[in-house]
Amino acid sequence: MKDSKRSLTLVLIAVLLLFSFVGCSSDEAAVFGEEIKFPEGTDSQLDQNATLTYNAKELEAQLPSDTEYYVSFDPVPTDYAIAAKLGFDAEDFKTYDDGERVYEAEGKDKTKSLYIEPDGRFSYYSGVKGTTFQIALSEKECYEIAKRFLVDNDLFLEEFGNKASVNEAEALGSASEGHRVTALGVSFLAEDKYCDSRATVTINGNGEVISVIYNAKKFAQHKKVKLIPIESAIERIKQNKALIDVGELYSYTDLKFETVSVKNREYTTEDNAVPVQPVYVFEGTVTAADGTTHTCSVTVQANQFQ
Repeated sequence: MKDSKRSLTLVLIAVLLLFSFVGCSSDEAAVFGEEIKFPEGTDSQLDQNATLTYNAKELEAQLPSDTEYYVSFDPVPTDYAIAAKLGFDAEDFKTYDDGERVYEAEGKDKTKSLYIEPDGRFSYYSGVKGTTFQIALSEKECYEIAKRFLVDNDLFLEEFGNKASVNEAEALGSASEGHRVTALGVSFLAEDKYCDSRATVTINGNGEVISVIYNAKKFAQHKKVKLIPIESAIERIKQNKALIDVGELYSYTDLKFETVSVKNREYTTEDNAVPVQPVYVFEGTVTAADGTTHTCSVTVQANQFQ
């Protein structure tokens, strides 16, 4: 009889533990995260004379109903393997107080260098000097050169896809001499539900890679979170808990929100953790004091936090 009672007790304990685990599963959206403290000053404060114009229902309808949102934390440390791949002595480096490693080696034209963060993000300067003539390479050619470099060094993410933006990276000249673009930057972006990854490869007029800025990292933990309603996000904006981009305007009378999307944003906490949390990005128009209309963008935290 005692053995039967003991067996029943053990079964009940096992069931309770199972339900406890399921209740804490990361598949259940939760109130989780830490408040993002946007920069203080004019970039976070509404003009005292401004009004907000928006249609909350229309904005809510723009958000996909089947998308899951996460707070990502506990970044996976890098193994620094990229140092050897880029031609550096893996054992020869300096370390700064923040954990950044710096590698240096002889490059083609000058010393090349590599700066790696503990989470794997890095900046690489190839030691190839820039050119001074107008770059003749097409955007497509620059894209192919940049992609080949990333692929050859195991840096190309599948999420980058087959698209990238190509922009002016370096230029020379003056009003009298004329403006000439001497280098182009090819920027790749991978967006997923956990975090965004970016890579920018700069190419000179000879088709050589000058530098690579690689901002891609992985996180060990992800927590599904609830998003606040649009109206609650608007209240945060009114409380000056947002990042407001109205260009160079110093005064404006009306902000009109026409679109909204959810993006991932890193935030460094007081204990130097860097979680990635979801934010709403409202875009629309702003009316200046002189009556002219300009584009605007407002970023505000989207997840509920404790």
